[in-house]
Amino acid sequence: MLWRKINLELLLKSGLAYRLLILCAQTLFLWVTTGVFRLAFGASIVWNGINLLLYYVYHYMFHRMFKMGKMDNSAV
Repeated sequence: MLWRKINLELLLKSGLAYRLLILCAQTLFLWVTTGVFRLAFGASIVWNGINLLLYYVYHYMFHRMFKMGKMDNSAV
């Protein structure tokens, strides 16, 4: 299987931008619901950490259960 070339710098920048966007949205939502900015920001940081951990656990388990890529018929 040949790997497709990707722009790693763009991937990292877009991932960081996404995390910052979600952090801001969660903080704003929790700030409105709790009325305490410090609590809202802290909870958003913790929740983003948990979310990231769950994301990697899911992908680890998924890749362990299923073969990724196309089947090579010559290796049968």
